[in-house]
Amino acid sequence: MTACLTSSPTQYTTPHLPSVEAPDVPWQRQAGPGWEVVLVPEHTARPAAQALAGLSPGLVGAVFCLDGFWGFFVPEESDVPRWPAGIRYLKAGVTVTLPPACWKRPWTGTGPGWVHRPAGGRLLTPPLLLHPMVSAVSHPAPH
Repeated sequence: MTACLTSSPTQYTTPHLPSVEAPDVPWQRQAGPGWEVVLVPEHTARPAAQALAGLSPGLVGAVFCLDGFWGFFVPEESDVPRWPAGIRYLKAGVTVTLPPACWKRPWTGTGPGWVHRPAGGRLLTPPLLLHPMVSAVSHPAPH
């Protein structure tokens, strides 16, 4: 990875993430308040996020990738209905590892980094729309 050229804080609208002291090293933060994380295997997350963005590009909030999972930020208490098998839900208070702000990667790329960072700094993806997209990809309907 290349080093970040700036150490300015990552700006988000409420809720937001704090700035990072070590700009080129993954960092840990407790989820919440106001947000939790859904970790979706990359092979499921990519088509689900693309389908959601196809409805409206503004529906997808900030998304990061680490260790083969895409992390979607959702409002607290978005764990009902239950997410499909293989998806991890990180509640408020759980430690989340995040990539540095400068680690960017395209939706079709591989490796760790930020897959999507909306221009307006919006953090959250609506779980009531993300859940059915992830469920459909996880359990495709028989033909």
